[in-house]
Amino acid sequence: MCRIFKIYLSTADMKNLIAPLLLLLLLLSSCKKKEEITQPAVDNNYSITTYQKVLAKIYSVRKFELSVNHTSFSNPNKVSISIEGLPDGVSASISKNNELPPFDAVISLTVKYVKPGSYPFKLIGKTEGHLPKEADVVLVVDSSSEANCVFRFGTDYGKTVGTYNEAGEHISDYPDITFGPSYPSNLFFLYVVLSRSTNNKNYYTDGRNLTSFALDCNNATISLAERKVAGTYLHSPVLTHSIKGAGTIDFANNTFTLPYESTDLSTGTTQKFVIRGTINFEFE
Repeated sequence: MCRIFKIYLSTADMKNLIAPLLLLLLLLSSCKKKEEITQPAVDNNYSITTYQKVLAKIYSVRKFELSVNHTSFSNPNKVSISIEGLPDGVSASISKNNELPPFDAVISLTVKYVKPGSYPFKLIGKTEGHLPKEADVVLVVDSSSEANCVFRFGTDYGKTVGTYNEAGEHISDYPDITFGPSYPSNLFFLYVVLSRSTNNKNYYTDGRNLTSFALDCNNATISLAERKVAGTYLHSPVLTHSIKGAGTIDFANNTFTLPYESTDLSTGTTQKFVIRGTINFEFE
């Protein structure tokens, strides 16, 4: 035989229970909502097939194929392909993208200046509402692709070079660039700034003193080997300086930046300058 118990609550007790009950209901409701949230998953209805290694030479266009295949009986989703991780100096384009699988596409890598070596990058497939899928590829720029770069003169080559001080202020339209009998292997600066006075007058190498510089296209560098040079400004006495410098070449934009320092050997005073130029380079 069951007994029935009756609980009698006063109005005040009921009021005290309302707030905790409402809070409990809210908590239970939020937990239920959290349980209903589903995390995106990788779309297993397609696959990406391509080369694991791609060989290329500097200043070339390398093309290779990519296949996106449908791997299930369900309806396919459109697959978009993106590329991540390419090194500076390499750009890419895709012939076909955001299509329903199966489809094939051609990827074109435009390689400008890149040092010889291996560069891993990723091809990333994505369908709406799913996590991305990746394919790893390695771009190999082999040392056998090294080339010889030469400077080509234009009608305005003398106007496209200038010298700047440490503060980045333009102080001269010189040096000029000239060449020796065995051009293009012998290149020289003419009228290199050796020092600058407090009244903003430049002291240059004299016209009989050519200053050779070297290009290394495989390391994208330009350099002035340390040497002693003589200089004069108008009727000033001839003074001997020691100069040296090392800079970089931007083959993509045909520019170079060459910081250098010049020391007056009679006083031991050193000043620093930067030669910047826009000139034409070609590869042989």
